[in-house]
This record gives sequence, C-alpha cells and structure tokens, in this order.
Amino acid sequence: MERRHVKRTPPAARTQPTKTKNADAQKRQSTKGKKAAGPKYGQLIMDAITLFKERRGSSRAAIRKYVEAHLKGSEFKAHMLRAALSRGAESGKLAQTGQRFRIGAKGKKEMKEAIQC
Repeated sequence: MERRHVKRTPPAARTQPTKTKNADAQKRQSTKGKKAAGPKYGQLIMDAITLFKERRGSSRAAIRKYVEAHLKGSEFKAHMLRAALSRGAESGKLAQTGQRFRIGAKGKKEMKEAIQC
C-alpha cells in the first residue's frame, strides 16, 4: 500500500471569516428585482417578423440584426435571442422551418386580440 504525502495547513489558515445571514439576504434582494430596460426579446422578434413580411419566414440572421439594432438600454446577448426563439417555437407563437421563423397560430391570435383592444 502506497502512502501519499498530504500537505496539512495549520488551523489558523483553514478558518475563513463567515458571512452573516443578513448580509447574504440583502445581497440577494438587491439583485433580485432588477429588470432590463427596453422591450423584451420575444416582442422584438415578433416585430421583426411582421416588419419583414417574408412568405417563407424570416431568417435567424435577419431577426438577429433587427434585434441588435433595436435593443435599447442593454447589450445584445445571443443566448437570450436563441432562448426566446426556441420558447416561441415550443409555445406555438412562432412556427419554425429550418432556420426560418414565421408567426404561428397562437401568435396570430394574440396579435388580433391586441389590435382589437
């Protein structure tokens, strides 16, 4: 049986100052309620698709360019766009064919309701 050398630290070096529970709770609350300024990615995607009026749907690249140009108050994040596109396709608001997106049945219904109000 081999013996391995284990480096031991003195007890004084092992102890770390502990944070109080109140400090942790305050830190979480201060970052919890912040929302990004400007429109949401889902709304920008819907605006881009309706603006382009392409028969086969708008490409992911065209939607990305539109969102980058119209995003106000914060920087563009590709993972947020990707998540919004996949959520829209799963929920039925968007219809996806390859890398192209059109407004789905649910999205059309929501747009009609918004216009009537």
